[in-house]
Amino acid sequence: MEQDRIEAVILASHGTVVNWRDGVEAVLYEVARMHGESPLDRGRALRGRLEELQRSGPFAWAFAALAAERGYRWVPRGETAFERVVRSCRVFADAAPALTSARAAGLRVIALGGADPQLVDAALRPLDGAFDEVLPAAPLERAAGAIGVPAGRVLHVATTFSALRTAAALGMRSAWLNRDGAPAPEEAVFDVEWRSLQSLGGWVAGRRPAGAMP
Repeated sequence: MEQDRIEAVILASHGTVVNWRDGVEAVLYEVARMHGESPLDRGRALRGRLEELQRSGPFAWAFAALAAERGYRWVPRGETAFERVVRSCRVFADAAPALTSARAAGLRVIALGGADPQLVDAALRPLDGAFDEVLPAAPLERAAGAIGVPAGRVLHVATTFSALRTAAALGMRSAWLNRDGAPAPEEAVFDVEWRSLQSLGGWVAGRRPAGAMP
């Protein structure tokens, strides 16, 4: 991937900037308990299955699919479950330094949220001022148009393969943030794989200053 061609970084906030794993597990554990189950891992395996389903669609769809798969009848709508998760999110420790490095290098840094503005604002409040723009409830297609940067000069950082596929279809570069070190499925599409957002800082350091000779 040619770092010097990138002008903007769009980060999918949930799972990338914000750690929502604990919130997902708490919601799934609560639903399991309502159906007479008491998972000893307190929802970890259910979260793993939900993430597998998210390879084919967004959270709300995957949540409904998981509920149907397990025969859960008393469940919140996928959108409601998503809101519960967002309200309990915490920012990853590696986010602030990486975002600071990116902005210091002259890149535009945009957060893409998958919820309403109030929920996104609450989740990202610890990083106030770290983004040039926050686009809540905006699909990636609209975000690309809103920032006015050609798709080929945008790097999208995400954890889900559905988001990475969308980025590729739009002509963007993409980075798979694989915090767990999980194997990538054969159909996965991305330009680079990172284990943490510290890699964003290292990637930024490898860029030539604006106007530098090749």
